[in-house]
Amino acid sequence: MSALPATLLQRHDAQVPAFKIARDVPSTPAGTVMTNEYVVTVARLAYVWGWPLINNLHRRASFAKAPEAGRLGDVLPVAPVGHLVCSLITSSRSRVL
Repeated sequence: MSALPATLLQRHDAQVPAFKIARDVPSTPAGTVMTNEYVVTVARLAYVWGWPLINNLHRRASFAKAPEAGRLGDVLPVAPVGHLVCSLITSSRSRVL
């Protein structure tokens, strides 16, 4: 087994440091062409990935307002943030762990 050169053993940061303010972020290079298909694809991907995140955020904020563990509309088990609600499929009652 041969020895590795010292330059390969040095640690290098894998990421570019984050920008401190918005105006430091470089803009799109001049002459860049974005086709309509590309823009539509990027928008769809943003929606596909963003919708579940925002939906989950809004649900958590709504459930955080629950005064105690129970069922929302006698269907959906809800509890304040930090509490767990377990319900049996055959039972109409909820119990808090």
